[in-house]
Amino acid sequence: SAADAFIPIVLGSLVGVALAVMASGVFPFGFVRIVEPDPGILLDTRVGIGTALILIVALTLWVITSLTMMRSTRGPVHPSPVVEALATRTACATAATGVRLAFARSHGGRAPVRGAMLGLVLTVAVATGAVTFGTSLARLIREPFRYGANYDVALGDNGGAGLPTGMRERLNADPDVTSLVVYSIANARIGDTVVPMLGMDVVRGDGTPTLLDGRLPDGADEIVLGRVTARHVGAGIGDEVTLSGRTGTGDFRVTGLVVMPGFGSTDGMGEGGLVTEAALASIDDIVQPTIAATRLGMERAPVIASLATNTGSGPIDPFVPSAIVNVERVRFIPFTLAAVLSVMMLLTLGHVMLTSVRGARRDHAILRSLGAGRRWVGRAVRWQATSFTMFAVVLGIPAGILAGRLIFSVFAQNMGVVDDAVVPIGGITVGVIVLVGLANVVASVCVRRAARIEPAQLLRTE
Repeated sequence: SAADAFIPIVLGSLVGVALAVMASGVFPFGFVRIVEPDPGILLDTRVGIGTALILIVALTLWVITSLTMMRSTRGPVHPSPVVEALATRTACATAATGVRLAFARSHGGRAPVRGAMLGLVLTVAVATGAVTFGTSLARLIREPFRYGANYDVALGDNGGAGLPTGMRERLNADPDVTSLVVYSIANARIGDTVVPMLGMDVVRGDGTPTLLDGRLPDGADEIVLGRVTARHVGAGIGDEVTLSGRTGTGDFRVTGLVVMPGFGSTDGMGEGGLVTEAALASIDDIVQPTIAATRLGMERAPVIASLATNTGSGPIDPFVPSAIVNVERVRFIPFTLAAVLSVMMLLTLGHVMLTSVRGARRDHAILRSLGAGRRWVGRAVRWQATSFTMFAVVLGIPAGILAGRLIFSVFAQNMGVVDDAVVPIGGITVGVIVLVGLANVVASVCVRRAARIEPAQLLRTE
């Protein structure tokens, strides 16, 4: 009953909160631990009591729901039309029997399938979503062009003095430079909003900023914006904005959304605007080119040293925005969550298989009484385990992938970086194989134990 389960729920919740308090001394770790003003064990009474109450209420409601479902399934067993339709379309007799055993409606004291299935589906979905989000996050960190650093090395003063005389020409003539884009840096206003601006001159190559939508500016009256800036000023592709610089004002048509490179004092990504070099000079005639962003051939190290010598300017490594640095420090959290959920998933699956196979001993005894051998029953039970697990996988994995992609897309759009998520097919496949394998192992162990008992004895005890 719910009353019998309430005491373990309360004790378990209190123990969980106590363990969390004891573990608080371990966190935070890494760089954040250095700046933590109050390290050590933290006991927050409000958080502890609130967490315990949430756990107690949630688990109690779950128990009540499960008991209600169990009571509603007591009585005569009626075959499900869907399950029967699926079983009859199965060519193998053991597979058909396994499907019926996996999704049979509960009777008597047998535990209901629906609650266990719902819990397993949710766990699979959340774990898959966490892995999808974590893998997408890792790719964002690993591939700099996704946050605006789409060059190998930059030369110049990064927003200070102008480029040395003749640097642009020498870089353009260097055969080891496969792409050269020169930038000017200034600030302008769109209404009351200060917008970091880049003036771009594509000398050669394709090392232009990563385009999210639309096209890059071509004329002197065109502009592309970072996604965050476009949202802040309320401008979309095709709209016109008025830019006010230090020495002039002009109307510009928005032609696209772009991942802004981080130069000068700005992080780029979703913040800022990009125009041609001539367009930026039309509203700020003081501005001058200060950065030469280059892409190089395979032998980067000697080329970089040669460029620094020939141009008289030290190389600047691709800029990593502070937001990306912070994300990199917590990139393992989604995988940690997925690992914890995977352990819960395996425990849940093992428990479900134990109770399910044990509850079906009467069915096994009837099958054996009708002439089915122990191996035949064993194969049917393994089909039962596989059917049950694959049902959870078929429902949970697509839902998890969809949720993980959606969450990452929202996260990336708020940062202004490339928002396409990646689906970790390999990891998901390995997870499915492990789940199905564990279910079959547990089912096989249970069947072997039940096989030691004669059918007559099983039927008498049941």
